Amino acid sequence: MVEEISHGRRRKCVKCCALCCTTTLVVFIVMLIIGLVLFKRKDPRFTVNAVNLQNITTNGLIPPVITSVILSLNVSVKNPNRVSFKYSNTSVFAMYHGVLLAEAPVPAGKIGAQKTERVLTNVTIYTSKISSSPYLPFDIASDVFPVNTSTRLAGRIKIFGIFKKHLVATSFCDITVSLKNQSLENYSCQNNVKL
Repeated sequence: MVEEISHGRRRKCVKCCALCCTTTLVVFIVMLIIGLVLFKRKDPRFTVNAVNLQNITTNGLIPPVITSVILSLNVSVKNPNRVSFKYSNTSVFAMYHGVLLAEAPVPAGKIGAQKTERVLTNVTIYTSKISSSPYLPFDIASDVFPVNTSTRLAGRIKIFGIFKKHLVATSFCDITVSLKNQSLENYSCQNNVKL
């Protein structure tokens, strides 16, 4: 009789443990599926809102030769994720026909969940680096100074404070400065492109 009661308690205990383990496993799987659906990794959107010509310096000769150009870039980064996006230090690179002219730092930061942050940075370009470029005489004859900028913003998100996902936002701009008018002629940007 005592063995039957003991055996019955043991059986109830095993059933109770099995039920608890099954319930815990089901809850964990449901939470994991909901977490993966709600917290699906999405790359941030990098947008160049405006490019402005801050300053242009010439050597004073006739015709004038540009010695430096300062461009101001107004960019925004949108974090579409449901958790904050933390990015590391990066730079905006300015190039002339593939030759690196300047690098402007963009300090590390953090963007809240589903928020957009604006970043302003200035790029100072010194034309002495391209004085021997074979493209320069043709651009001077055309009264244009073409510049390309590229930016790669890399960072990560943490889901549930455990899972780390790495994300990248990129931008590439074609900018044309008018030598004749010493002004910004036009610009066009592509965002989230593979660089």
